[in-house]
Amino acid sequence: MNEKRIEIEVINTVQDYRRVLLWFRLKKLIIAGVLYLLIVTPMLWLTLFGAGANPFQGNNNSVISVIVFFALLPILLIGGIFLDIWKQSKNIEKTLEPAKFMFFDEGLKTSSKSASVEVTWDTFQKIQEIKKDFLFYPQKNIFYTIPKRSFQSDFQMKEFRNLVREKLGEKAKLKS
Repeated sequence: MNEKRIEIEVINTVQDYRRVLLWFRLKKLIIAGVLYLLIVTPMLWLTLFGAGANPFQGNNNSVISVIVFFALLPILLIGGIFLDIWKQSKNIEKTLEPAKFMFFDEGLKTSSKSASVEVTWDTFQKIQEIKKDFLFYPQKNIFYTIPKRSFQSDFQMKEFRNLVREKLGEKAKLKS
């Protein structure tokens, strides 16, 4: 039997991890934004103008500070998320080094200057393809990324997808 072997050189950058971490958070940001618009905005409106009240008629400017707070809240939350992504990717940057990956029928081998690892396909909970990366999940919320630019050709990437589908079945979340 002819064993499949796919070898690639992976050079991850801090931008790769920032892109993937942002992709992870994007879904949560969209959900939070929709909930904010659907829940907080009407609640604020009803609180301020409910029962025919007009908070702007008096000289009390506390209403303006409440409105400013609720307007700035999403901006502060998004800023916090970006700061967290920046910090996480800076920590990851300290550990990045070029690595060779070899994918074969039994699993994959990876080697770099500081480590060498061999794992079987059943180690992975899933392998997911996104726009510019393949994400390998040995655990639910732990992943590592292989940028698509690491593959030498579209043909090599197609062979990789076929091997992953063959070995992982439904745990392979690939695009094409």
